[in-house]
Amino acid sequence: MQQTNSCMKKRIALAATFAVVLAMGCGLFKRVPHSSFSLNGNWTMVTTTDDDALLGSTITVTPLDADGYAVVSTLVNNAYCVRPNDIIWKDIVSVSAGFTLNNLCNSCISSLEYRPASILILTADSLKLSGSTRSGKELVQTWRRAAALSVGPARK
Repeated sequence: MQQTNSCMKKRIALAATFAVVLAMGCGLFKRVPHSSFSLNGNWTMVTTTDDDALLGSTITVTPLDADGYAVVSTLVNNAYCVRPNDIIWKDIVSVSAGFTLNNLCNSCISSLEYRPASILILTADSLKLSGSTRSGKELVQTWRRAAALSVGPARK
């Protein structure tokens, strides 16, 4: 009878260990590894909690170095008085769960106004920005990776 109990305990321990390893392994595939993620390229805003301000606009993120930033490429629903080529994200810094940055929240005044924000990587081609509006309300935006913008021939 002792051998049966000992054998049963080993099976339970083995099953529990297998369940823990399986649960941890499944969790690893739910997020894109941050180390292999690149923020560089074109991104289009697909949702926002700020009355559709800039919804549908596209930005281009330059290579992240000490001066990482994102420039507005195409403007839609321009409630922030943003101009083409304005820097909408600046001071982009990579952190363990995504990125931190300063987000442009208004350029209708004499100078550009930025607020701290963070980016969470959702998938290889989507991310969520969380920050605040100029009035201090919560701001949540979802961005999707966009195809490279086609540029026409240079004017001569």
